This record gives sequence, C-alpha cells and structure tokens, in this order.
Amino acid sequence: LARPPPATGVSPDRQTGPVGVGLVLEERGDRHAVKRLKPGQAAEACGVIETGDVLTHVDSLSVAHGVESSRLADLISGYPGTTVVLEFHKADGRQQRVSLTRGSREYLAQLPAQAPIRDADSR
Repeated sequence: LARPPPATGVSPDRQTGPVGVGLVLEERGDRHAVKRLKPGQAAEACGVIETGDVLTHVDSLSVAHGVESSRLADLISGYPGTTVVLEFHKADGRQQRVSLTRGSREYLAQLPAQAPIRDADSR
C-alpha cells in the first residue's frame, strides 16, 4: 500500500521511495526476531525494542507466523515521516507495541523533538 507523504513541514530530503525504521530482522523458523537496530534510526531511538524480540504485528496485521521476509519489509516500509505501529513478543512474555516514524537518520534529525509513543497497556 502506497501512502502519501505527510504534511509535516519537513521535506523528505532526497528520499522519494519507501524507507524503514532501522530494524534488521532474522528468520527463526516461521517467525522473525530482531537481529539488530540501526544506529540513530527510529527503532533504536525509541528505547523499547531489543535484540531477540519477536515481531508479531505490523499496523495491527498479525505477522507472527509464516510471513515472508520480503512481505514484512513491504509492510514496515513507507514514505519518510509516516508512522508504523509494530508489536513485539518480549523475552519476559510481555507484548510491547510501539509507534515509529519512518525515515533515515538525517531525515529524523530534522523533525521536531518528541517523545516516542509507547503503548501504555503493554501486556
């Protein structure tokens, strides 16, 4: 699904196509876990996502089992400045939901400072 660029007042620099949130996943059977976080990007900056967390939902769509890596990349990617809501199964058994802004480190540095949005009802 293509999403229009946001009206944030910040130009999306030279990025004209879909971008991610700095999340590197690895396949573990039919699931996908966080392998690493790219420095300076939204996934790292939120302070909630850790290596080993298992991705379970992208924008409320269940991706817990059997979703291809290329499909996940398509679901997570979007225009710079748009948001994606990811949900993870944590090592301690909790579910953690986080809303992340897509874009490069340079693009995100241009945005007004704001606290990361976290789900207050982590389960």
